[in-house]
Amino acid sequence: MNNVIMRRKIGEDYETYEDYINHQKEKTTDPLRRKLWLGKEWKMKIDIFKNVFNHYKNNNILKENMKCLCFGARTGQEVVALNEIGMDALGIDIVPQEPYVIKGDIHDAPFEDNSFDFVFTNIIDHSIYPGKFMNEIERVLKSGGHALVQLQLNCKSDEYAENDVHNSKSVINLFKESELIINREIPFTLSMNWEFVMKKN
Repeated sequence: MNNVIMRRKIGEDYETYEDYINHQKEKTTDPLRRKLWLGKEWKMKIDIFKNVFNHYKNNNILKENMKCLCFGARTGQEVVALNEIGMDALGIDIVPQEPYVIKGDIHDAPFEDNSFDFVFTNIIDHSIYPGKFMNEIERVLKSGGHALVQLQLNCKSDEYAENDVHNSKSVINLFKESELIINREIPFTLSMNWEFVMKKN
């Protein structure tokens, strides 16, 4: 398959965009999940993300004090990981977890154009408008900046997935102002098994 397969649509499965947002909030505000994310899984996830980001720091994509943004950062482990390796990182999510994650919508990020050197996300499956989401990533990236997108390809997803992605090309093609730098399978970690990197023109 060559595209992102949408599971739900506004006007069909959701009456309004707010209904979609409320559905997504159910997962993020679930007390059992939050207890796990902020407790037992907290350091484990930070260490996993540090390993991911250190790879890109060692390959000169990430450089000291770069301004970084994480889309859909939930409780913020990826933000902490970036900060711990010397970046200036912030996350957005529909449910904030300050000081690491502020309230923000992946389809309408609260930042100016060309604001960040590096953007990370692993929640494409939670987007009901994947094209708009990737456009926001490009919009906030500076020229020459990089976007790292991790995907869960051909895996069973949960009830909060809004789409299924069967190949990376279907998401890569949503970028209009960037070139592909890396496109590779990765060891299965945190439900992700693929990642790609785009560089904004």
